[in-house]
Amino acid sequence: MFHLILLMKEQVLYSRILKDNMKFNHKLMNNNFTNKDISAVKKFLKNKDTILTQSTKVEEFEKKWSRWLGVKYSTFVNSGSSANFISISILKAINKNKKKK
Repeated sequence: MFHLILLMKEQVLYSRILKDNMKFNHKLMNNNFTNKDISAVKKFLKNKDTILTQSTKVEEFEKKWSRWLGVKYSTFVNSGSSANFISISILKAINKNKKKK
């Protein structure tokens, strides 16, 4: 019982310390888009047959990104969850192939 009371007192003290020290004086985010970025997006969206997913621009970017990374292939997805899913699926497939050998 003594240990439980001690733990509870430590938690209360820790909570007070956190509240006192959690006063942020800086912005958590700034605007990352330049006027040049916004103009490029506007120009792209004004095209007659704009394709927002899996377009030639995505393929072009994947190739440039792969070269920059020094890898053969890159695949871009819509979210971090999709990236995690693909990564785990690949690791499972690799592990399965290793077990067969």
